[in-house]
Amino acid sequence: MKNNREKGMSILEAIVASVIVGIGFIGIFQMVGYAVNSIDVSGERSKAGHLVGMIAEGVLGYKDTYVGVSANDEKKLVFDNGEAFMASEDSRKKCTKFVQYYANLGYTEDSQVCGSDTKTASDVTSGIDISQCSTTSKADRKALYKDDGDVWGATSAAGNQILKWKAILSEDQLLKCRSEKDSKSIKMFEMCRWTRNNCEYTNDNVFDQRMYIGRIQFNLNDGKKRRFLYFQADYEPKYQTVTGGEPLEGMGE
Repeated sequence: MKNNREKGMSILEAIVASVIVGIGFIGIFQMVGYAVNSIDVSGERSKAGHLVGMIAEGVLGYKDTYVGVSANDEKKLVFDNGEAFMASEDSRKKCTKFVQYYANLGYTEDSQVCGSDTKTASDVTSGIDISQCSTTSKADRKALYKDDGDVWGATSAAGNQILKWKAILSEDQLLKCRSEKDSKSIKMFEMCRWTRNNCEYTNDNVFDQRMYIGRIQFNLNDGKKRRFLYFQADYEPKYQTVTGGEPLEGMGE
């Protein structure tokens, strides 16, 4: 018979209560782990969005800058039929603008660097397409702009932009690199209506000489999350030099 004067819980009641409390704590711990991981992924996506926007703004801001041309070289530029050349160079090497240079890195004749910025020509030989995580430790990383008092970057603004993006995206300084499925790429596509050497895509809706479309894409979180942006990077207008019934130069080619 139950002793009415006995106070407290029985062993069975204590065990049941402990199990209930344990189940609650297990659920809380799982929720905390999920919340921490979700915050981390959300933070990486937010940083990727800001970084994509920063790069796009950099492309648009430097689209009229000639690659390889330093501040001193700008005074030596001469223009012929809308194209820039270095007056001091006997070969009359054509100076290309930022977007055109980047889009034609795979074509030697359209991606030459004029001016005195030789670092851009030697270090920037291909577009930014980082498909694997860097193995360089944080202690061995070079400073972004200076290293032991020496200038790290190029001497031209356009060259500095490319080298800066490559340095930032090749390491996990801003975006974490979780696995080999994470990648970062910046590409420029050339579109035109009329046939031209090295023109990648033809589009009848393009009425300029050529138009450049930029694409920035980041694959994050073991390749499961993507952040990308398409934008019009630059264009080159097509001028009509012949009046009357004659077609524009290049039309119908």
